[in-house]
Amino acid sequence: MIIITDANIILSGIINPYGIIASLLIQEHPGINFMTPEYALSEINLHKKRICTKQKIKPVEFDILLDKFLTNITLAGNDTVTEDIYRQAEEITSPIDTNDTWYIAFCIALDALLWTGDLKLHYALRKQQFYKSIITAEFNSILKGI
Repeated sequence: MIIITDANIILSGIINPYGIIASLLIQEHPGINFMTPEYALSEINLHKKRICTKQKIKPVEFDILLDKFLTNITLAGNDTVTEDIYRQAEEITSPIDTNDTWYIAFCIALDALLWTGDLKLHYALRKQQFYKSIITAEFNSILKGI
């Protein structure tokens, strides 16, 4: 099973490196492959300075945590997604948040689930009958079923 990891999940791990999300990202889960679009790295870096200031961590500590989480996450290149799939993802995300288009495109292209901490996105996708989005509690349920 492929799990597309949203940038906010990775950022949650950095913000709370001893929390459940960090633990889930670090552990290996047989049968689960974490992936994230390369785009996620630029999204993460947009928030780096603010998070370092707010959490009182040094940028180097941020980078160490990011590298730690990326150990189990494969970065997927944009060439994985065709133009048609990207347009389909744009249609889904345009009424919600176009910043999430790449995540949805990868879900479609790889027949994967999107693990997100963005509840607004998650429930808006469900309203559009896009059921490939999961939150942490649902991810935990999946792990218990494996």
